[in-house]
Amino acid sequence: EVVRQCLTRDFDFQQFLHAENIPASLLSLKEMLVDEDTKAHILETYLAVGFAEAAGSLGAVTQEGSLYMTQDRFTIWNYASQALRALVDSDEVQQVYDSLLEKRAELLGMPF
Repeated sequence: EVVRQCLTRDFDFQQFLHAENIPASLLSLKEMLVDEDTKAHILETYLAVGFAEAAGSLGAVTQEGSLYMTQDRFTIWNYASQALRALVDSDEVQQVYDSLLEKRAELLGMPF
């Protein structure tokens, strides 16, 4: 059931990675995290499913490891997953979104 919820959630993690969506898009993901006892587990499952999906996205090209999940892409993925983990303890989707923007700006050497 948890994996089904993760796969059918109306939230585009790839867009979030690149800050191509809006903070309100996080509300769909936040709706999945209502049960205090399981929300951290559900989010970690969501992130694991998303990581596996991204890392395996070019699996048909080679079986010699992930062509997609380079160090640069992992760094960005890690920043995004850290930002999403804040959803467990915060209702402020704008603050969660801004934390990703701040990390992306830092990566580019830009002020935020």
